Amino acid sequence: PLVSLLSGSEEGMFDSSIGSESAFVPTEFPADSSPRRDPEVGRRLGEEIAEEVSHISAAEQRVIMKVQRFDAEGWWGDQNAKSASHWLRWRLGFGKSTADDWVRIGNALVRLPKTRDAYRRGLLSYTQVRAITRVATAENEATLIHFARHASGSQLEKICREVKRQLALLAQPISSTSFASPSARSTTGARR
Repeated sequence: PLVSLLSGSEEGMFDSSIGSESAFVPTEFPADSSPRRDPEVGRRLGEEIAEEVSHISAAEQRVIMKVQRFDAEGWWGDQNAKSASHWLRWRLGFGKSTADDWVRIGNALVRLPKTRDAYRRGLLSYTQVRAITRVATAENEATLIHFARHASGSQLEKICREVKRQLALLAQPISSTSFASPSARSTTGARR
């Protein structure tokens, strides 16, 4: 049994020609002797992981909202920091981009109540909230949350990059040549 396997007394476990404390020589086991995996155990473990991560997201939301208040009320200045982002870097060891993101996200969540609530309830991850807060408006917030609930963080970041690109295009002023024919826009007057 296990004790004899560990002590090396089972034949084939240790090479006896070299000595009892020599290199391990594995014994062949039949292919079907691997332990049976119960899929229910894996499902339950996955559910526990998801639940714990939702608790982490909820706690993270609470901290980010405290950072937002810390920033808005200028408490960082009382500790001789240059900004809330600077304080996060100095006090908590954050990198510049992470500190900047936490301040930006906190300020964005003030004007995005649906995103703030979904994050607080652990329905959105930090990555998803970071992406949403870059482009969300009152008009598109619910749609972005819907996308987030059905996409990975990287997929949502791609969606939000495209939203940002489209919003930038919409913000460009329409010039009088925008609707003109290609020849009217050309400096030579010739078609391309």
